[in-house]
Amino acid sequence: MSAAPRVPLNVSAATWQFVLILIAGALLPVSGPSFQLQAQSSRTKESLPERVTKLEEQAQKCKTAAEAVSLYQIFLADSAIKVLERKGAETKLAEWQKLAAADSVRVGKKWMSKPEELELRKEADELVQQGMVLLQNGNPKQADDLLTKASKIYPEHMSSVFLLALGALMNDNYTGAEKQFTEMLKRAPNNIAILNNLAVAEALNGKPDKSYKHLQQAADLDANYGATLQNLGALVYTMENPPRNKKFVAISPATKDKAAKAFAKLRTTSKAAYNPAKLYVFDFKFKRAEAESSQEEQSEVERVVGNGTGFVIAKNYVLTNKHVVDDADALVIVDPADPKKLHKATVVGVAKGFDLALVKCESLSAAAIPLCVTAAARGTEVLALGFPVSNVVGSGLKSTRGIVTGLPSKETDGMLVSDVQINPGNSGGPLCDSSGRVVGINTAVTASSRFVKGYGLAIPVTEAFSFIKEHLPKFVPVAGETKKKEWTEVDAAVSPSTVMILIRKKVEGAAAPAKSTKPTK
Repeated sequence: MSAAPRVPLNVSAATWQFVLILIAGALLPVSGPSFQLQAQSSRTKESLPERVTKLEEQAQKCKTAAEAVSLYQIFLADSAIKVLERKGAETKLAEWQKLAAADSVRVGKKWMSKPEELELRKEADELVQQGMVLLQNGNPKQADDLLTKASKIYPEHMSSVFLLALGALMNDNYTGAEKQFTEMLKRAPNNIAILNNLAVAEALNGKPDKSYKHLQQAADLDANYGATLQNLGALVYTMENPPRNKKFVAISPATKDKAAKAFAKLRTTSKAAYNPAKLYVFDFKFKRAEAESSQEEQSEVERVVGNGTGFVIAKNYVLTNKHVVDDADALVIVDPADPKKLHKATVVGVAKGFDLALVKCESLSAAAIPLCVTAAARGTEVLALGFPVSNVVGSGLKSTRGIVTGLPSKETDGMLVSDVQINPGNSGGPLCDSSGRVVGINTAVTASSRFVKGYGLAIPVTEAFSFIKEHLPKFVPVAGETKKKEWTEVDAAVSPSTVMILIRKKVEGAAAPAKSTKPTK
């Protein structure tokens, strides 16, 4: 490999001081007593049924009590669970609901109020600032003491541990750096930046097998991540040209071969740039992990990663978009009649042409919405219902009005164009006319250079009939009335059959990327 990079084994203190100054801004941060969650009944962990015990272990790893409540509600939505399991889960749910009512959050293994969590974070951030100054002034020992204290005060902290790793690197303490990056990975599994940093520390510490493992893990997560390609190339060079350091002697031939093949493949397929003259690179983009760590810690937990909208077209059947249910490990429907009641649902089928999916929910009792059997004309007044950006505007049903501004065309992939406000979360919801009949399925927002941002795109409901009949041969759409109604009446008529679809994803040691209900267009 004549163009392979050379590997740095020593970095001067002056260089590290310069690095610290560069990253200082990136690391700094943009009431009531704390307590451990204790059983509030006579039940002990051992007396709970096995499935409930495991569920409680998952709940204890949630970041907020509200997330734990969601876990139990979804578990209880399964009508097949046993009596003792239901009783145990209901008892634990009541305990978590009390914590959720107090808006409790977890910091380490403690549950506390948000104001106290904020105070702890502020205290830790102040210690990090002081530690950074000490590092810049060449006082790593004193800095380590402050940063270690910060990490203990606020166990979710990332910056303190990262700086501890940098302090170790400044003293050529690769074992110490590896230890700190390993701790960061525990707090935020599968964070690509942390995986890269740990891999570099392992390589410099004479552990190429472990280094390759973590770089391969990073490549599997995102093949286009630049640091991974660069560091994998440096690792291959290290294996082929080991430095005169006995630590690097024990290199597995199998790992050497795998790394070489992985690098060759990644260099061909990755969109990232590779610089043969460049050294190993440490990645400072780990900061996003601090915000995601609460989700990533839920090892092997199924959690909500997004939501979409759907509407009932026949008893127990909901129509929505394909991109809402794509890649979901499980679906849960929120009962429009009782938002605290959740129903498990399954995908019956997805369309090959349009972005459509049919979902079945045995326990849902909402009535079917009337469908318009003729195509909507341009200028038709319409009302869109759905659950957009619930984290911003609340989780309740929202409705917006407008008109059909454009008919289906090749440029719009056969969809209606309207000036109705559509946002992520609206996907799969009904677009209704003034008589309360569905004329379209909200699917996307125009946000490319071809359009002025702000138009909504909806699949004409008439295009969905053939797809629905593939799975429901006896399907006959509810026609409904043609008489115009007040828009408040339309909203009231359609709302009981418009449902929120929660998208759940299994997390195997890390959080999956949040599922977007807005397709890329």
